[in-house]
Amino acid sequence: QALKFGAALHPLKISLMLRGRENHYWELASEKMTTFVKSLDEIYKLEGHIKRSGNTFTAILKPIK
Repeated sequence: QALKFGAALHPLKISLMLRGRENHYWELASEKMTTFVKSLDEIYKLEGHIKRSGNTFTAILKPIK
């Protein structure tokens, strides 16, 4: 879906919510988000940085024109 949105030049918001025992593994979740964002480097540019707010990681991506 991210590639489809990128082809149409739409911005993308990625959220990863941790539940229950998953909260203990926030380092792993951060690595997963970073890996996913880097996989979209050819289409999207990260706006700011990946933010952690409580149990949710959020990244805003803007398409490269």
